[in-house]
Amino acid sequence: MKKGLLMKLLIRITILFLLSLAAVGCSKSFKMEKESVGAPMLEDFESLGTSEDDDDSDELKGAGFGYTPEGQGGESVKQRAQSGDTEAQLIFANQLLQGRGGQSKDLKESFKWFHRAAKKGNVEAQYKLGMMYFNAKGTVRDYHLSFVWYRRAAQKGYAKAQNALGYLYETGLGTQKNSSQAALWYEKAANQGHAPSQYNLGLHYHEGKGGTKEKAKAKKWLNRASQGGSGEARKLKKRLYDY
Repeated sequence: MKKGLLMKLLIRITILFLLSLAAVGCSKSFKMEKESVGAPMLEDFESLGTSEDDDDSDELKGAGFGYTPEGQGGESVKQRAQSGDTEAQLIFANQLLQGRGGQSKDLKESFKWFHRAAKKGNVEAQYKLGMMYFNAKGTVRDYHLSFVWYRRAAQKGYAKAQNALGYLYETGLGTQKNSSQAALWYEKAANQGHAPSQYNLGLHYHEGKGGTKEKAKAKKWLNRASQGGSGEARKLKKRLYDY
C-alpha cells in the first residue's frame, strides 16, 4: 500500500516538474518575441548592378567615351580601365559583375577592378568591395576587410555604406558590437532618405538597443521608411503602432 502511494506521489511530482519546465519555456519564448520584433536590414549582394543607379550607360557618357566592343575599333572601357582611368575601372568592374557591356560575368575579375578603383578613392567601388568581402563573392569572406571598406565609403557620405557600417556595429561582424555607433551611422543614412536605414533606426529605438525604448522616434522612422517604399517597415509599423 505504502509502495503504491509512493509511486503515485513520484508520478505527480514528475508531472508538476514537466509542467513547470514547459511554462518556463513558454515564458522565455514570449520574452524573446517581445524583445526582438525584427532583424536589421542590409542590401543583398544579388541587388548589386540591378538598380537604375548601377546602369553604366550615363556613366559612360559622363566619362567622355562611348562603349566600344573589343575588336570593333576605338577605345574600349577595358582599355581605359587598364590605362588607369578610375571611372572606367568602376564601370568595367560593374560590367564584369553583371555580365554587361559585352563582358562575361566574372566575379574574381570584377573584384580586382573594384579593388583598383577603391584604392584610388572611388566611393562606390569601396562600398561594393565591402559587399564582396562580406558575401565572399570573387574573394574569401573577410568581415574585418568588409568593415574597413564600408567605413571608408561611409565616411564620405555614401548612404548604403553608412547603413552597412551600422549593421556591422550592431551585429559585431568585423568589429566590436557598439549600439551607439550603429545608431549614429543608421541615422546618417536615414537622413539621406535611405529606407533600409530608416527601418533599422526605427527598430533600434523600438527595441531600446541604446538603453531606452523611444517609441515616438521608432514610429517616426518606421513611418519614413514606409513612405520610402519599405514593405517591411509598413508591416512592422502596422503591427506595433497602428492598432
